[in-house]
Amino acid sequence: MKRRIKNSVLVDADPGKVIMLSREHPDWKIIGGDASDPNVLKAAGIEDAEYLLISTNKDPFARKIAMVARKLDDEVKIVSVLHDIKNFQDLKEAGIDHLISPISETINAILGKLIPAGENITEIAISQDSAALG
Repeated sequence: MKRRIKNSVLVDADPGKVIMLSREHPDWKIIGGDASDPNVLKAAGIEDAEYLLISTNKDPFARKIAMVARKLDDEVKIVSVLHDIKNFQDLKEAGIDHLISPISETINAILGKLIPAGENITEIAISQDSAALG
């Protein structure tokens, strides 16, 4: 069962994503534009939003959006994609409540399928040039 999130705001500069997400989530408030612009966030209704979902592919831009959003509404829950683990602390300090790492989520999903319930991994080999090392 999918959980429906009500009173949320999603801002994305990609018109194609805005259209797609609007169709998939008709109960979300989704607008296109520069989410680091306070006027765009206000037009999206940030002051009344429960969540702000940041879907940019650049961590520094997510940080900028979060900082602007926090100035407008210190109660909104901010969720963002984390692309580079090195930016984790910086994004948390910018006010992002929950960060989603596609790499970590993928690894967890694969491990969940490969490892029987109740078993633990004690060692994982990671190459020296792996993005996991940050």
